[in-house]
Amino acid sequence: MEDLKLSRAIVSAAVIAVSGGAGAMLMSGPAQATTVVGLEFENANFGGASNYWERSTSGYVCTASTDDRDWGTTNVGSAWNDRISSFYVYADCLARHWESAGYSGASLGYAGNTANMGSAMNDRTTSIEWS
Repeated sequence: MEDLKLSRAIVSAAVIAVSGGAGAMLMSGPAQATTVVGLEFENANFGGASNYWERSTSGYVCTASTDDRDWGTTNVGSAWNDRISSFYVYADCLARHWESAGYSGASLGYAGNTANMGSAMNDRTTSIEWS
């Protein structure tokens, strides 16, 4: 059983390291079940460094409506502020990228996988919401 716990911790750390997840740390127990909702890239066409966003709920899916915010981050942090150029979405979510903290300023309307955010929002994201 200890080998299984260690294997899960190593796999979790490897997934975080490979995807460029922020705040990675090696876990000493079983991996916490999570659901990735978005994967952001620094370059167009899903290139360059990447960072993923996840919910701490396994099997989570967004609702079909974009009239609500299912999950979000009010500030992507200094490492990713004004750096995002393309993104993938998961768990039946659509993403909306905002220019300013707290879901304010200019925004790219709700969108699915996007290879190029265009000149209007390229390298301008500070907050993101998923619905």
